Amino acid sequence: PTLKDRYSARMGDYDENPNLQPEQSTNYEIGYQGTPWAGAKAEAAIFHSEISDMIQSVFVGAVGSKCAAPAFKCQMRNVGNVRKSGVELGLRTPLASWLEVGGNYTYLSMRNISDPTTKLTSIPDQKLTLHALVRPIAQVDVIGFIEHDGGRWASNTVHLGGFTTANLKAVYRPEKNLAFEAGVYNLTDKNYQLDDGFPNPGRTWFANATYQF
Repeated sequence: PTLKDRYSARMGDYDENPNLQPEQSTNYEIGYQGTPWAGAKAEAAIFHSEISDMIQSVFVGAVGSKCAAPAFKCQMRNVGNVRKSGVELGLRTPLASWLEVGGNYTYLSMRNISDPTTKLTSIPDQKLTLHALVRPIAQVDVIGFIEHDGGRWASNTVHLGGFTTANLKAVYRPEKNLAFEAGVYNLTDKNYQLDDGFPNPGRTWFANATYQF
C-alpha cells in the first residue's frame, strides 16, 4: 500500500487505515505470438492470478453510490484472497495496401474466495476493441476505433452496465518529424461512467500538432 492508501483522507471522504497490509500475488500466464499469414500479427494468452490481501476501496458505515463525507465515507481495506482468471486474444492484419484492421478481446473472471459477499469493484468482466486504419495517401492516416467495456461493480450494491464508445481521428505528416491531428472522442456522445456518479466526457473534438526534434 502507498502512503496515500494508508493515511490520505482524500478531501475528507476517506477514513485512514494505517494497518493496511501489503497485497501479494502469484501470476501464471501462457501465450502465443505469431504470424498466421503474411502481414498478420496474432496473439493469445491464458492467465491466472492468486492474490492475497487484495486492496480495495470499501464503504464504512452507510453504503452509498459514491464515497462522500460525512454519511458515505470509504476506506482502503484488505478485502480477502482473490482469484482472477481470463483469456486475451488479438489480431491485426492488412486487407489492402491502404487498409489495416484489428481487434483485441479480454475476458476476466474474478472471485473473492475468502469473502464472496464483498464485490470486486472497478474492473469490467470483458473488453473488446476494434480498429481500422485507412491510408489514402502516404502522408495521411484515418483511424477509427471502437471500444466496448462489459459491466463492473462500483460497490457491493451498485452494478454499472457495459458501454460502447467510438472515436475517429485523422493524422497528416507533411514531413518525417511533423504531424497534425484532428478528430473526435466519444463520437456518438455516449453517456457512460467508470464509477457511479462520475460520468465521463461526452463528444469531444480535438486538434493538435507535434514536432519531434
